[in-house]
Amino acid sequence: MSFVVNSNQAATKANLSLVHAQTRLGSAMNKLSSGTKILSGADDSGGLAVGMKLESTNNLNQSVIENLQNALSYLQLQDEAMDKMSEIVDRVGQLRVLASDITKNDSDILNYSKEFLELQGKMDNAAETKLNGVDLFVFQQQSLSSKIKSVPATHTNEDGSIENYLKYSLNLETEDISGTVDTSINVSVVNMLFILTPTTTVIDEKLTSYSQSMIDETAKRLLSARADNGAQQKRIQLEIENLRSESSDLELAKSRIMDADIARESTTTIKEKVIMEASSSMFTQANKLQTETALKLMT
Repeated sequence: MSFVVNSNQAATKANLSLVHAQTRLGSAMNKLSSGTKILSGADDSGGLAVGMKLESTNNLNQSVIENLQNALSYLQLQDEAMDKMSEIVDRVGQLRVLASDITKNDSDILNYSKEFLELQGKMDNAAETKLNGVDLFVFQQQSLSSKIKSVPATHTNEDGSIENYLKYSLNLETEDISGTVDTSINVSVVNMLFILTPTTTVIDEKLTSYSQSMIDETAKRLLSARADNGAQQKRIQLEIENLRSESSDLELAKSRIMDADIARESTTTIKEKVIMEASSSMFTQANKLQTETALKLMT
């Protein structure tokens, strides 16, 4: 077996092991510091593509959830306003009954009518409630926002007659996991013109000009609108819960693909440190041994 001094096979192999261990150690430390096992497309191009797609879909879901929560706030504020309106209508009904008492004179009825006018003003104020400039109620048809859509509808009155009116709504689109439009939710913009129709047929400031049946019909229509509001709130709450569950699943799926196994990478770090130290030591010894051997052979 020949002995050469221009090359050192043992030192070369030790150096190669040192370089490989250093590369693996650097990769493990980068994964530990970032918490991600796929740092670039070179690590896993397919996994990176899927992970980014899952993250994009999840971000989209979060935006939809935010829109749904805003719609829920819209409906909750609308319901609070209608709750106040219900109290007003109930009070008007009480005043109407009190005013019909045979012991009440014209002065007494006038006093009831004054409170009735105040209540009408409060009703108008409640009907003009907005959320960030968006109408909760249709109160003056000529000032409708372009976002508000309408469809024809019918209502059957107590006497069996059919009344035509318009139902107004704001459309809210939601999206499924593929990012395509899956369904849409219509948020009602309550038609106060229709609800107050029974009482607006009379143009008089005197309370006794309004029959109890007119007031009862207004109360009935208002309760129906609140029932619709409650159903819409429930649907949106369920949609939010479904999207949150979907987002949780997406987060877990992304984690399995993208997140680093800390225990595994810590073990790799320790192992590669040992290999680096051993390779470095063997590299030094291989160079020293060849030098000493060559010098001995030449003396």
